[in-house]
Amino acid sequence: MAETAVTNGAQTAVETMTEAEAKALHRKLNQYYRKRSGNKKKAKPVIKPRGKVEVHQASIGIEESATDLDDINDEPFSLVPNNVSQIWVKVGKERIKCVNTGKSIPVGGAAVYRLFL
Repeated sequence: MAETAVTNGAQTAVETMTEAEAKALHRKLNQYYRKRSGNKKKAKPVIKPRGKVEVHQASIGIEESATDLDDINDEPFSLVPNNVSQIWVKVGKERIKCVNTGKSIPVGGAAVYRLFL
């Protein structure tokens, strides 16, 4: 690709460039900027299948008195004292995540019941 100067309304190199030349130039520019910034394309993680799932019966202890959510660190808890159908964990200062569904929700505070597995 030859560079041309704009003189008296003559066409520029961009206007006379073919689509293949434009793609090659675009690739070169991306490589240049990636090298310059130090960012390289990172490999995406490989996800492994879970395999066979087995159901086990386990006894779960539930604390009788409610505890403030701020006092919970890395312990599983339930939002209701009688039902353990959903197990929750604290994932941030103001965010909890359901272990069963994987859904996380923001919370300001709560009274929760610790679970002992």
